[in-house]
Amino acid sequence: MATYEIRARLFPSLLLAIPGLIFQYFFLNPEIADFLKFLGTLKFLGDITLSIAIVYFFYQLNRLIAKSLFEKEEIFMPSTNFLLFSDSEYSDEYKRKIYEKIKNDFDLPLPSPLEQETDELNSRRRIAEAMSLVRKKVGDGILALQHNTEYGMWRNLIGGAVISIVISLIDIYFSFILSYNSVLIVSSAFFIGNLILLVLNKQIIDRAGKFYARVLIQEYITKY
Repeated sequence: MATYEIRARLFPSLLLAIPGLIFQYFFLNPEIADFLKFLGTLKFLGDITLSIAIVYFFYQLNRLIAKSLFEKEEIFMPSTNFLLFSDSEYSDEYKRKIYEKIKNDFDLPLPSPLEQETDELNSRRRIAEAMSLVRKKVGDGILALQHNTEYGMWRNLIGGAVISIVISLIDIYFSFILSYNSVLIVSSAFFIGNLILLVLNKQIIDRAGKFYARVLIQEYITKY
């Protein structure tokens, strides 16, 4: 499995599954727990067990929630914003250098400052389309891959936090009722940690996205 898949998708899925495992281990009726363990050992297709299928389900669900609820449209992502002449991240001279390289590489002229001023939405679309080609060209550039992986990890952690918070609340309720103090502490820690992720989701995703966009543009200009 590729580094991106492990760090950005599988790691968040496993981490956010812990509240569910706590619920299964401490609070399920023993007969139900034993039945679930039995199901977890069954093989359906080759070496695929129910446990693997469930992890894969949450693996995809985290990503779906994150992309649907927390990720901006591509035309509003930092890699698009940075190339607008109204944005202050780069100098106009540097933007023109990027524009020229994109035109030479892809035969794709980007909108002039006047076009951006008169039709910003269409200008954003054109820049986003160009940047999708840039990402494909840079591919697995060392720094670009690293920052893209970090961005994907934070995005998927935040997406999975929605589910983890609900399960953590259930764990907190039962551990309080049954006086399982150690479980209460752990579940409360997961609840607070995931709540912080949700509250700060915009800042975290925006910051990670900007780091990735800067490295992507830098590697494109200097190495390709």
